[in-house]
Amino acid sequence: MGIALRLGPGGGGNDARAQTASVPNGTTGVVARFPLSLTTPLTAARDSGSTSITFGISGNQLTASIATALAAGSSLSAIARVTQADGAGVLIPVTLTGVAAAPVVPDAPTVTLTAGDGQISIAWSDNSNGGATITAHRIYVNGTGMSPITSASPYVLTGLANGTAVSIEVSAINSVGEGPKSAAQSATPVAAGGVTINYIAEGDSITQGLGVGSSELSYPALTVQAQPDPSIYYPYASGGNWYYNVTGTSLPGTIATSGISLTAAGGINADFATRAGSKVDLTKSVNIVSMVAGTNDGPSLDTTNIYDGVRKFVRSSRAAGYGRVIVGTVMAAQTYPSTQIGSNEIIRALWNSDLDADGLFDFADPACMGIFDQANHADDRHPNSTGYARMIPYAAPVLQAVAAAPGTRVLPPTTWHFLDAKNVVRTNGNRTITNIALTNNQGNAKGFREVSSGKWYFEVKIDSMTATANKIWIGLATRDFNIYLANSSLT
Repeated sequence: MGIALRLGPGGGGNDARAQTASVPNGTTGVVARFPLSLTTPLTAARDSGSTSITFGISGNQLTASIATALAAGSSLSAIARVTQADGAGVLIPVTLTGVAAAPVVPDAPTVTLTAGDGQISIAWSDNSNGGATITAHRIYVNGTGMSPITSASPYVLTGLANGTAVSIEVSAINSVGEGPKSAAQSATPVAAGGVTINYIAEGDSITQGLGVGSSELSYPALTVQAQPDPSIYYPYASGGNWYYNVTGTSLPGTIATSGISLTAAGGINADFATRAGSKVDLTKSVNIVSMVAGTNDGPSLDTTNIYDGVRKFVRSSRAAGYGRVIVGTVMAAQTYPSTQIGSNEIIRALWNSDLDADGLFDFADPACMGIFDQANHADDRHPNSTGYARMIPYAAPVLQAVAAAPGTRVLPPTTWHFLDAKNVVRTNGNRTITNIALTNNQGNAKGFREVSSGKWYFEVKIDSMTATANKIWIGLATRDFNIYLANSSLT
């Protein structure tokens, strides 16, 4: 390819010495350059032969380009016409022959880890071998490389401590050398029969950790750290934390969003399927989701909308596959004190009956609300690190209890729901209702009734804000809150 081309006398139709070039298979673009003895070559074009070759002039060189790679052993031939400054043309026969490319190191393999009792199974699948057979693999454990392994995938790494995360990388080796390592992954060995827990924390900026630094933990991670064995909680055990990230990087376990609403379009419930609904992990023994939000819905939606939003979240979580659900009271700063949020009293009263939750993070408890004191908040509405530390005694015991077993349900109250209308006549042993005020602005009267078996209860909603003001919606549910009859109407 680098031999100088000596041309005969100028003039149209004169032939020059034929040129050949070897092209490594897989190569496209400019694949050959032939030096010219002409002092003023202007253009080069294909005169005849293969249309797959394109000719050009680069300085005092004739270039040959192809768009489709040549297989080893195949060839292309064409004649290039080089035009000089005086208009004379020279014909140059060119042949390109594909040859096997020189091998390179292999690409990083694709790796899958499976944790076991004191061990991790490391499986890999190879990508490009670089043009030479892969003869071995090297496993890196916490950054330290092992001796090359010639056995087939998978390799079981034994003798590991249960509960301690291990970082794994794998590289492939061929005759040229060792290729790049796969991306680091972590797995945590667990005792045989041990419980693994998928815990997802949903919420707004308080759950997200907006009031702390970009590497400081929010309350969900601190709550997991306070558990007897944090290593069984995922995604925490595999490197996922709940903390605010100023770069917006997606972090395992991070789902909370600053400024998000429970009830609005694009909010927690509206986007449930792509938020908490997409985080269920049925490979784990237990799936737990918690939700602490409502402040961003604002006082105008308190109390009915916020409470109903929490209720909808719990129902959606159950349907998605979460076996256990933790709800929280609504937290807010001085401009919207938690003690003035009516939803909190309803959540406290009904979290383990009507709401069907397994636990309650009561962060709005007056004793906990000191997180908004000057020393414990970042901006009068987001806790700082000391504020989050105050929250842990209200969360860690709850998560521990819920992880151990589902929460105990209580029978719904036989008295009237907090959202009952004021102008309601209650008859028949305080168990039936008649709306006597069509102007009633409490359009969500609810009541519970148990039959003699104690297994069933009714939920009644009077819709007095529509044209059919006497419509009654009745839901029949089991004590375990499975809906059997809903939206039946009586007029």
